[in-house]
Amino acid sequence: MIKTLIKEIEARNKLLRTLLDPDINGDFYNSILNTILEVSHSKFGFIGYIDDTTGDLICPTMTHEIWNECQIPNKDIRFAYETWENSDAAWAQCLKTGQIIVKNNADHKVPEGHLSLERSVSIPLKISTEGRLITIGMIGLANKETDYTSDDVQFLEKLADTLGPMVDLKRQHPELISEINGVTDMEYSRG
Repeated sequence: MIKTLIKEIEARNKLLRTLLDPDINGDFYNSILNTILEVSHSKFGFIGYIDDTTGDLICPTMTHEIWNECQIPNKDIRFAYETWENSDAAWAQCLKTGQIIVKNNADHKVPEGHLSLERSVSIPLKISTEGRLITIGMIGLANKETDYTSDDVQFLEKLADTLGPMVDLKRQHPELISEINGVTDMEYSRG
């Protein structure tokens, strides 16, 4: 119990440090994804957010192996709303329902040329607005060597609770990140 709590606190702190690191601004999503891959022991992953105007899922980061090994023609980081709205893929179900979807078997619906998925977990990113939670994006993880457990899911859900508002801030108000970074730099320089 205490080890789990320490792991959670360390991971949340690492996510928050990434948000406040002025040197990481252009690599924000990659840094976040690398942290989540490390703590979840997952081989592959992506982070995506929903474009408020189009409803498209935009994935600013994916595990490099996904992009390099995936043989899907005309692949893109943008998944049109029409594509995922009618899909029964686990990641699409996560976005539509706002629920965590865990698949610990090889029965994944993937297009021809897609990397093989043996296990996956799709975690919604949510924010609270006007007293209700809305899904603004997701984290998709795959191919952990062992099954994703209920402990994994609880841990990842807590990280998503931290990450949802961070992604929302990053996509809606990038100028605030610069202001926050400026304040952080001044505080560090005063020592």
